[in-house]
Amino acid sequence: EFNGVDKTGTVAVASTGGWQTWATLSRSVTLSAGQQVMRVYVLGDDFNLNYLTFTTGAATPTNTPVATNTPTTPPAPTNTPTSGPTATPNPNGSNLALNKPISASTANSLYPATNANDGSLTTYWEGTAQPSTLTVDIGANANITSIVLKLNPDPAWATRTQTIQVLGHNQTTTTFSQLVAATTYTFNPSTGNTVTINVAATASAVRLNISSNSGAPAGQVAEFQVIGTMAPNPDLVVTGVSWTPSAPTETSAITLQATVQNAGDAASGATTVNFSVGGTAAGSANVGALAAGASQTVSLAIGTRGQGSYTVAATVDPGNVVIEKNDANNSFTSSTQMSVAQAPGPDLQVLSVTTNPPNPLAGNAVSFVVAVNNRGTTSVAAGTTTRVVIGSTTINNASTPAIATGAPVNVTVGTWTAVNGPNPA
Repeated sequence: EFNGVDKTGTVAVASTGGWQTWATLSRSVTLSAGQQVMRVYVLGDDFNLNYLTFTTGAATPTNTPVATNTPTTPPAPTNTPTSGPTATPNPNGSNLALNKPISASTANSLYPATNANDGSLTTYWEGTAQPSTLTVDIGANANITSIVLKLNPDPAWATRTQTIQVLGHNQTTTTFSQLVAATTYTFNPSTGNTVTINVAATASAVRLNISSNSGAPAGQVAEFQVIGTMAPNPDLVVTGVSWTPSAPTETSAITLQATVQNAGDAASGATTVNFSVGGTAAGSANVGALAAGASQTVSLAIGTRGQGSYTVAATVDPGNVVIEKNDANNSFTSSTQMSVAQAPGPDLQVLSVTTNPPNPLAGNAVSFVVAVNNRGTTSVAAGTTTRVVIGSTTINNASTPAIATGAPVNVTVGTWTAVNGPNPA
């Protein structure tokens, strides 16, 4: 079989006549494009499967019917509070499981659990042992009306039966309990390869326990859909981020603000809001309990920031303390960057310090040349002091010349008598 589909039926192996006498069997199969997993089942004794070879056949496939390797007639379902499968489901609600966290007790490495709720019928999950479980985490309570299970409707998939139990738990516990007793369902490509299991439950996680599959060694699901509506719960969102002053400079004390709204239909408990500036955590602020529809603006003082542009973001309930309808909408990033301008006035900076002579000996008289730049917005009048500290000696020059904006000057400061040893200035 290829990808769980029997392509040849049972092939009889005639007696070869003795030990180490080999017979060659060949069969032609038509395969779809892509990676395939082939399984060969040896059903008898007293012979070995030595090797397999593959030969490309004609481009036009023969019209060979697909056989099943187990009976296709399912046993009668047990008397449980669930209906049998329907070919055309009419679910009440939307698919709450799409792209939600999903896991399996076992999985073939080529067919992981995440294939079962990615929205594609051409990918699927397959377990490696029976029983096998497949669990989807909705994240918060939902009022569930049905479970829809799908396999690829391509006729290449033979009709098969799977025995499935449905379990779940609500958002206040992690212990699963039965929602629908184990029942055998038929997956038939001619009716869409779809099974619908009616459920009336409130749950935040749903699990399938598959104990048998007539078409493969373990459970198979292409799409695991949980149909229903989210139950009442809070839904915290950050609707906006701002800062004061709105046009800060390097000397401004900046305060960030974030507006938090409970967009859900139930009250939320107290939590926190985390702020980041330029991708770096800036701190957090407390937000109180909010009724459904209510909003609160919180603030965080972050002090000064250097000249530049910064991206400002906020996340409410970063630790997922509050159970919400949707945890994926808790963050907000301002579309406008916070621009911090240079502070007005002069701003002197030392660019370098050099000595004359460059490598003095002990006892030499040494002078210093200090390169001073004005990176500010206004000039500096003459008369500022330039100071050099070397070891325990301090030398001042109180006659620094005027320095225009962006115009470095060299200021000579000296002298000092050199001594042995390192003497950083």
